[in-house]
Amino acid sequence: MPKATSADLLIQISQAFQKQPSLARILHGDRKIRQGGRGRRTALFPSTKCGGSIPLESRLELAYAVVLERSPSVQEYRTQAIRVCLPSGRFAHPDFLIRTTCGQIEVHEVKPSIEHLPKADVERFTFMRDVLGQAGVGFRLIDIHSLPSPPVLEELLQRYARGHLQAFSQAQTDIARSLLAHDANCTFEAAYQLMALHGLPAQIIDFLSFHQLWSFIQPTANAFKSRGVR
Repeated sequence: MPKATSADLLIQISQAFQKQPSLARILHGDRKIRQGGRGRRTALFPSTKCGGSIPLESRLELAYAVVLERSPSVQEYRTQAIRVCLPSGRFAHPDFLIRTTCGQIEVHEVKPSIEHLPKADVERFTFMRDVLGQAGVGFRLIDIHSLPSPPVLEELLQRYARGHLQAFSQAQTDIARSLLAHDANCTFEAAYQLMALHGLPAQIIDFLSFHQLWSFIQPTANAFKSRGVR
């Protein structure tokens, strides 16, 4: 049975983050996710943070990609990017490979419920955690309790789409945040009008909201805070 050494894993990780997007701007992993098909809920998330579209196999994975995209502690991420040799001789491709802004490498698996994992999955993840740990790579299990609910996910996706129609300079975001800081009870509609009044694109509000850069708390802010990576 082939055994992945720490050096092997670190090489895979380095190659995964160096890999360039395809001509279609898709960041494929070691295991390519086939999009579409009956009964499949695959998706492509156009990640600004990663510089290409991230292939995903489920709505749960899409929700977590949004969490990672919003997180100020995440620099970049990939999906199905590395392979880990299992005792059975087969391979596992972890859902997410993540590099934090501090340079830490982590592997995250997304499942519907951590509490109701089959015994075989528990044993597999325990093995993966130990193997990755020997290479200095962190391992975490994520479930639905750490993800935005379906309605909140749809709202966040809309804000992401509107907020990334154009690029905003640091000066623009600084001015927008300064203007918003004067009114802690400002609604989104009022914020849009405020930006227009000062010659700023209204969509900068969606950008700030998505990336958690709004310095005050909205009445519905708790609904937009995922409990995953911070």
